[in-house]
Amino acid sequence: SKELRGFRIFANFDCLVYERGRNDFALELCVDDHGRVVEAIDRRDGTPEVWSLRDDPSKSEVVVARSEVNRLLRQMNVPEAYLPDA
Repeated sequence: SKELRGFRIFANFDCLVYERGRNDFALELCVDDHGRVVEAIDRRDGTPEVWSLRDDPSKSEVVVARSEVNRLLRQMNVPEAYLPDA
């Protein structure tokens, strides 16, 4: 996505950060090694709204292709050593 602005790498999940308007950190989507969405943060209106399943990722019913997340992280020059197998 042309609005992809950044990322965060954690031990158990990785996050993609998206721009909306003038807010470089408006939306954040965090995915575990299996592609389960474990956290989402919406900062568009100035007050962050956080939805999190960090404590129990197995409860996530939203799954994305981990290979696509890895592809986007590679575009942002994240070294392969930091990416899980897709």
